[in-house]
Amino acid sequence: MTISLSTEARAVAYSEAHSINITRRLGEGTDGEVFASDRVTALKACKYERVYYNERDTYHHLAQFGCTSKIGEFYIPALWAFDDELFVVEMDFMHRAPYVIDFGKVRLFRDPEFSEETRDELEKSGQELFGDNWPRVLQLLADLASYQIYYLDPKPGNIVFK
Repeated sequence: MTISLSTEARAVAYSEAHSINITRRLGEGTDGEVFASDRVTALKACKYERVYYNERDTYHHLAQFGCTSKIGEFYIPALWAFDDELFVVEMDFMHRAPYVIDFGKVRLFRDPEFSEETRDELEKSGQELFGDNWPRVLQLLADLASYQIYYLDPKPGNIVFK
């Protein structure tokens, strides 16, 4: 489902409701926009309800296992707050690498069960995108899967090494 208000309007409404200021727009992707706040957090306003709930629910699920700052060797942003009406998630900025961000494209509790052909394509793509770091990405994906989180968007903008 697409949300009627623009992502920027929802981020502004969120910042007003939480008495913070948006300092700049950090970027936009297929699933939403991200803004910086004056309390040095990032506000992710999701374009789609599904993406918002994936993001929010992944943080909650990880917290049940004590994963609030790291998964294996990878840092994750701490969840500050969220708004189920505005579909905005507020999280820490990442200052230390390696880190993983953007849980909008995950599957919780259900392995996507890709075909052998799709798995081969993902392997080839991953090796091209990450080079020598691909084994570390595979370990991250395995670590997430051990928590029943199936990360579907491994790319250098989401998994960062420096």
